Amino acid sequence: CNTSFAVDGVTVTSRVLLARRYLLFVFPFELFPSILFHVFSARGTSYGLWFAFQIPRLLPRAARLEFFFRSMKLDLNVRVPWLQLLEFSLVIGLSAHWIGCFYYTISRA
Repeated sequence: CNTSFAVDGVTVTSRVLLARRYLLFVFPFELFPSILFHVFSARGTSYGLWFAFQIPRLLPRAARLEFFFRSMKLDLNVRVPWLQLLEFSLVIGLSAHWIGCFYYTISRA
């Protein structure tokens, strides 16, 4: 799936420039927390430390999701009620996931 970005009002769709932008601005923010998570998530790692290493992985993804929804709300071709329904469904799904993770953590303690 390709995406594009704008520079000074010009839409850039070149695969080379897209790959360069991803490798410079997105990939390091996903790779570094993932490495920390896998290094410190041994079998005996406390749940508090394990959860703390999940936060840096979540922040860039949440920022991209926020940017996506903000840009979609400004797009005149998108129906805002459908977008709000998608956002609401995402919040419900993530809440159910986090509550499930919380109960799993409590049961393992």
